[in-house]
Amino acid sequence: GRPWVAGFIFTRCGGPCPLLSANMARLQGRLPAEVRLVSFTVDPDFDTAEVLARYAERHGAQAGRWFFARLEPRPLFELVNAGFKLPVYIDPKAEPASRSIHSTKLVLVDAQGRVRGYYDGLAPSGLDELVRDAKRLLEKNNV
Repeated sequence: GRPWVAGFIFTRCGGPCPLLSANMARLQGRLPAEVRLVSFTVDPDFDTAEVLARYAERHGAQAGRWFFARLEPRPLFELVNAGFKLPVYIDPKAEPASRSIHSTKLVLVDAQGRVRGYYDGLAPSGLDELVRDAKRLLEKNNV
């Protein structure tokens, strides 16, 4: 029943995930309190609830505001590929730090579960656009 922002990370990532998580942490302070954040792991075999809880703490996730979600591989692929229309690939033979290849887009989802926009999760301009659109979405729904 609330708008939210989805992102995709994995805790052993040797690429963009630390920056994506740092940017999600920045969004906590910039977005209205009504907007929730959800980071989905794309390495469900390693990222257990305990591993995600430690990662969330390291990145300053506010309890009740920024959530970390783990799905089994099949529902994960269905959600990311079919639901969000974004790529994700897990190479079990690759080194752990590069095992998952995934989008760095952040996704704004409205209170009804509809995708409202895709944003560059690594660029300050992408974060600015996301904040602007989330505020507009809340204003539109409050009228």
